[in-house]
Amino acid sequence: MNQSSIDLLRKRLYYLSSHRGTKEADLIFGGYAEVALPKMNPSDLETFYKFLSFPDAPLMAWVMGSEKAPAEFEKTIVPQLRKFTEDKKTV
Repeated sequence: MNQSSIDLLRKRLYYLSSHRGTKEADLIFGGYAEVALPKMNPSDLETFYKFLSFPDAPLMAWVMGSEKAPAEFEKTIVPQLRKFTEDKKTV
């Protein structure tokens, strides 16, 4: 993946993160994306893209801890999102 493709994917992920369908999801996922996307490598970006392909209800349940996320997210994105929602500014 070349740098141009990575930059385009980051922009797409930011848009997908901040236009979820509920204001709460927009704030959580969009805020997280703003902080985390610049630090993500191509593999992390792909994982986040897969994560965002799920509807808001399960995503919010995973982040809030009321449901267990699939293993690939439970060890990567979900802990970071939980930390972000607690700190509101760091990953």
